[in-house]
Amino acid sequence: MVHRPLPEPIGFPVTQLLRTPLLAFAVSVTALAVSPAPAAAQGFGDLAIGWTAVPSTPVSGDYRFAGGPVVRASLGQPVATRVRLRTDASLLFFKVRTEIPTPCPFPQCTGTEYDDNERLFGGVSESALFALDAGGRTYLIGGVGIYATQVQNTSIHEGLYGGVGTEFPMQGNRRLFFEASWQANTPRTNSPQWLLPVTAGIRF
Repeated sequence: MVHRPLPEPIGFPVTQLLRTPLLAFAVSVTALAVSPAPAAAQGFGDLAIGWTAVPSTPVSGDYRFAGGPVVRASLGQPVATRVRLRTDASLLFFKVRTEIPTPCPFPQCTGTEYDDNERLFGGVSESALFALDAGGRTYLIGGVGIYATQVQNTSIHEGLYGGVGTEFPMQGNRRLFFEASWQANTPRTNSPQWLLPVTAGIRF
């Protein structure tokens, strides 16, 4: 199997930064920050962290993926008795694992070696939260988004996702919440075609 080198890991120069999903995430957070503030009694914000699973099976030749952390910032507003709309800015980290050829006589080979490279999957999405109970503590999530990712080069994906969440009252108007969702992405060469983020955070 031929080893194909990936691009160098993401660095700090601006010219490199502009070619990464960090730009999409920064633009998304800026848009959230300058959006009109929702009414204090109704609007809400989310800050969340978690972990995302990605496909681990080979997707093209010698590439595999491994999951990583995810961060999300959101602003939302109720639009009906049991319906809330939410704008999300997300940044997900994952690994591209490239198989390293290790010729050896059978049966001495004990496993496959990989070269791991950190990559990003970031963007903005619009979600709808549908409460399953009168208090809104358990809810379904559905939405669409646009994301950028970098594996061999930067590519744009459209995403469609759904999931479930639950929240618990804290002091004041703060709430602790947990969410899990499954996201399908438009296929691109050597990029994850689905994501499974699980997050926990504070809603205020």
